[in-house]
Amino acid sequence: MKGQSVDRDDTGRVAVWRRLLFCGWMPATGTVLAIGLLTIAAINPEYRTLCLWSLTAAAAFLVTGAIRVTVDQQGVTVASALLPFLRRRFPCPGSSKQQAGGRG
Repeated sequence: MKGQSVDRDDTGRVAVWRRLLFCGWMPATGTVLAIGLLTIAAINPEYRTLCLWSLTAAAAFLVTGAIRVTVDQQGVTVASALLPFLRRRFPCPGSSKQQAGGRG
């Protein structure tokens, strides 16, 4: 198997399945919401703090609108495509060391 390329995820594990999932309306909504909130914050100083804090909702739409899903032998990893350091790992029930060595 020297000549074959192996698909690896960001952590170096061998990936069984890897896809980029994109939901177009979420980044579009996040962008429009961010532009609208920044415009309101610039025009009306009375609502500036509220608008700037509400930018977290726009950021949530942007971050979760495109995700990268990787399945490997130890579980599933879901990471934001825009901010890859935001990731969550879901381990497979049978992949823990306790279950692998203790039951037969």
